[in-house]
Order: sequence, then structure tokens, then C-alpha cells
Amino acid sequence: MTRYLASRFVVFGAWAALFLSGLFLAPAHAHKPNESYVYFDVTSDSLTGKVEVMRRDLARLLTGEKELTEPLTEAEVIANQRFFFDYFKDRIVVSHNGKQLPLTFNAISFLGAGPDGFAKLHFDVGGLSVTPVALELAYDAIFSDIDPTHRGFALIGSNTRNGMETNEGYISLVFGPGDAAKTLFLNDRETDEMALAFLEQGAWHVWLGLDHLVFLITLLLGSVMVARSGQWEPADSLRSSLGRVILLVILFTLAQGFALAFASFSGVRLAPLLGTALTTGLIVVLALGNLRPGLITMTWMIVTAYGLCHGLSNASILDPLGADAVRVALGIGSVSLGLALGQLAVVLLLFPLLYMLRDLPSYPFVALRLGSAVLAGLALIWCLDAATGAFSGGGEAMAGAIQ
Repeated sequence: MTRYLASRFVVFGAWAALFLSGLFLAPAHAHKPNESYVYFDVTSDSLTGKVEVMRRDLARLLTGEKELTEPLTEAEVIANQRFFFDYFKDRIVVSHNGKQLPLTFNAISFLGAGPDGFAKLHFDVGGLSVTPVALELAYDAIFSDIDPTHRGFALIGSNTRNGMETNEGYISLVFGPGDAAKTLFLNDRETDEMALAFLEQGAWHVWLGLDHLVFLITLLLGSVMVARSGQWEPADSLRSSLGRVILLVILFTLAQGFALAFASFSGVRLAPLLGTALTTGLIVVLALGNLRPGLITMTWMIVTAYGLCHGLSNASILDPLGADAVRVALGIGSVSLGLALGQLAVVLLLFPLLYMLRDLPSYPFVALRLGSAVLAGLALIWCLDAATGAFSGGGEAMAGAIQ
């Protein structure tokens, strides 16, 4: 059985990945809208840097108009450079051994000439005679007062101490609303700390992700029943039923890991709205299988497809690792382990309860049919909200949980 599922998974996963990459995948890129970047250039005795931020975001900062989309011209940025220098100086805090280090902004340059062009605000970090291995960094620009969906990234742009000349891909830290100061390793982040962080992120991704929980609960509702003669009947063996669920969790984890690797190393991603539509469709299909015994007989294929779609549409979880193949591979392994542990925690919490309730005469209708219909409805509402924002901000909250 295990060998059969593994072989089918490889074939299906390969074809699915090729199909999706050919038709529906959108290229990933380094600099994206609604993001700003703080680069640090390291030598043994100096630390300099720059903030790269869209000229469109600078226009919003200057005017206070959150919905403004027209970017400032380069001349307008230079004319207002003192305002921007003061703004980012107040929102970037660099510390060492509990002491805040002074920042001096001194120049502006530009990246890209179109409406999505970036301005580079250059600065020096003072108060250091010898550059340390690590610093404390706090950053709360733009998302703190203009746009809560904005994200800030910290990167080591270059480091003469370890021979790194130019880095545009490996992101060291990610900042969002409410984030406290974080440790920035100027040489590199310690491997064990990075792996632990991604393991935790994988687990929380399950527990806070509405789509993932709905899919998993829909799967569990049917896991304690078997179809016999067109009717749902209680499963006879706890061990067999639980073992099947665990096998499906492993299958999902492998499929998502495969998709994360494909997305990370090929540089392509599943477009977000399409990913939402596909995962919603798979949840509905799984729920339909609970409504009518024997309707869906290849649950493993649905789980595999869900893992592939989920991985391809959530590959941004690995963006902080940049293009370092070894670290990306470690990140995939860590986040996959976290996903597996997060799912198993949900299974071990809910499966015993559902197994005890399966003998109730009302279980096939109340839990299996009605419960699955409600879960499918939640998935459809989530999909509609993601596409249209119809539920007054609910889409942003759910997207935040999933991301």
C-alpha cells in the first residue's frame, strides 16, 4: 500500500508541477510592491547601509494619503530628502550591547525609472570602532502609520569579512506590524536558530491557516467512517483509521515539500488568487466525498493535489532564505517538519473525539454531512473574500493568518 501510494505520488506530482508551471505560474522577483529593504554593507571597521523604498510609498508618506498611487519624481524625492531622512532615522533603530548607534543619512540614488521605481536612502552607522558579529535591529517604517500590509526586509548587501560581494536575494530579517527588535547577524544567521524558526513557522502556519484547518478537519470527519453498501458505517479499527490519517498527513507534507522545492529552485510561484481557487475547490471536492458514501475513492490524490497547490502558492514563506541552495533546502526540511508536527497535533487532538462520537446515530448526518457542508461553505466564503474583499476586511485578516 505504502509503495503504491509513493509511486503514484511521484507520477502525479511530477505531472501536476509541469502542468501548473506551464499554465498558471507567475515569476518571482526580488523587489516587489509594498515592500521596503534595509541593506547593510559590512567591513571589519565600518558599517554603512541604505533603505530601498518605492517612490510611490514615499509619496504616501509625504502626503499622508494612504491610497495614493502616483509616485514622486526623482526631483521631488531629492527636494524632500530631509523629510525622508528624518522619517527613516526615527524608524530604524540599530543597537549593540544595549546602546543605540547613531545613523547619519547622507545621499539618495535611484533604482528603476518607471512608476514602480525605488529610491535608495544611504546612511552610515556610527559608534563602532570594530564591526561586531551581530546587532539588534528594529524597523517600523510605513506599516506602522501608512499601510499595515507593508513588510520590511533587512539584508546584508555585502561583507568584506566573509567575501560576499553582492547580495540581493538572501533576506536576513522580516518586519511587520508589532514586531520588536530582532538580532541581525552580520556574517550569517546561525543555522540551528534558522531551522528552529522555520519549524515553528511551519507549525503555526497550520494552526493559524483557515484553509489548512478546514481541509484537515474535513478529512478527519470522514476518517472514522467507512462506506459499505452505499451507507456510512463506523470504522472497526482505531489503529487502521488513525494510521490512514497519518499516512495522508505524510503524503501532504511530501507533496508540499516537493512544491516548495520546485518553487524555490525554479523561481516560479502559483499566482495567489489561482492558488486560493484551487485549494478551495479541493476542499469542496473532499467535502462532497463526505456527503455521499463512495463518491470520492481516491482521497490520497486530493491530498497530494492540495499539498502541491498549497506549496506553490505559499512558497513566499521561504523568501527570507534568499538564493542560498543549502539554506533553502534546510528551510524546506524545517518548515515541512513543522507542518507535519502541526498537522499531527490537530489530528491527535480531534481524532480521538471523533472516533468516540462515530457510533452515534446522528454522526453521519450532523458531523459528516452537515459539518462538511459548513466547512465547504467557509472555504467558498474565504475564496470569495480573497477575490473581492466582500466581507469588509475579512480577506486581509485571513490572508494574514495564512501568510
